[in-house]
Amino acid sequence: MTEELKTVRLRILGEDYTIACEPEDRELLKSAAPLLDEQIENVQRQDPLLDTGNVFLLAALKLATNLVQAQRDGDSSAKETRDSVRSVRRRVERRLEKAAAGAEAQAAG
Repeated sequence: MTEELKTVRLRILGEDYTIACEPEDRELLKSAAPLLDEQIENVQRQDPLLDTGNVFLLAALKLATNLVQAQRDGDSSAKETRDSVRSVRRRVERRLEKAAAGAEAQAAG
């Protein structure tokens, strides 16, 4: 963490929050706050009797669930890409081996 923190002002549930952060994190926090606000509002609509602490907890849990799912989807996609690259590589290697064998046979013949 750098010694020179900056602040960012965020509005969540109609309240302003000023948070200290690294200068490079300001835009990220500005983008994240509306997502949190939206999730909190969704939880409140689903169960308006929940206290604020539980509303925040459930909203955070939903966002964490979305993050884990996105990571899994990304991991699955990355694995599929690696598998495809390996398959293509094996085919190319086999063709190169056949071409080299053919060239050797022509040179010997």
